[in-house]
Amino acid sequence: MEVRTDWFSGRKGIIVTERGKRPDYFKRIPEIEKKICPFCPGNEKMTPKAEIIIKVKESGELETKYGKEIEYAGDWQARVFRNLYPAFDTVSNEANYPYGYHYLIVETKEHDKDISNFSNIELKAYAQAMISTKEMIEKDEKIQYVAIFKNYGKEAGASVPHSHTQVIGSALVPPNIKREQEIFSKKENAMSLLIEEAKNQERVVVDKDGLVAFTPYVPISPYELWITSKEKEKDITKQPEKLFILLKLIRIVIHTMEKNFGYISYNFYFHISPREEEKFHWHMEIVPRVNVYAGYELGFGIVIITANPENVAALYRDSIKENFEQLRDRL
Repeated sequence: MEVRTDWFSGRKGIIVTERGKRPDYFKRIPEIEKKICPFCPGNEKMTPKAEIIIKVKESGELETKYGKEIEYAGDWQARVFRNLYPAFDTVSNEANYPYGYHYLIVETKEHDKDISNFSNIELKAYAQAMISTKEMIEKDEKIQYVAIFKNYGKEAGASVPHSHTQVIGSALVPPNIKREQEIFSKKENAMSLLIEEAKNQERVVVDKDGLVAFTPYVPISPYELWITSKEKEKDITKQPEKLFILLKLIRIVIHTMEKNFGYISYNFYFHISPREEEKFHWHMEIVPRVNVYAGYELGFGIVIITANPENVAALYRDSIKENFEQLRDRL
């Protein structure tokens, strides 16, 4: 047993591996969704009209279409439209109003497919949809931050089982990002220090292609994983090729989670720089939803973690090593 505090995230946690019996729901079979899915091809009129679509041309190249160029049709690889139930909108400029944009990216036409089995062309279309959506939102100079995140599975908060990603552009900068801004303003090499700590404590899972994946010192979920770049870069979405390489690594990670735990809900989210911030160093966090916060976590701000992050890193390393090249280069 050990009490840990993470200087970067501000998290405090207790590592208690004795409580770490594998939960039954690791082996749960995903529920079969029998309702009509609004995100499937042919059901486009069940959602707001797409503002961006990514198509794959016969040549294999990607084509991005916007606004009036788009018709309601199933000829798309990725599709972007406004959330019917937005957390932010542009109705008011009054103080304390959540001014912003809330979009959904449907990453694939296939209802039961997830990033773990996307092809490379599907990953490229996904990356392009992400970049195009963010660029469209950032044309509004009131927007200070664009949050990109994915909720997959019921336990992760997804209301539709068809794989999708959410993009929220807001006039406010979220508190966690503000905290990291303050850290980077004092220590521009803060992320490099985290990487070095992870290496020294044997928490690094992958160090390849300019990216480092590692388990955090104080996770909020027993099998949480962070990914960042070795070189200081403030926003991975500004670099299409590097974003594609990152998505290939995420595919490997999610595949590895499914291999070890079976069907599993998860969240992932990007921490990228706010507008006009130069000292930031991006990272992303992947959080498999294998635990439920109970009274102690909710009431007192300390997380009880049932798997040692160093052991989790070893588990991931062994699993990924077996088929890294095959999964990375999937067509």
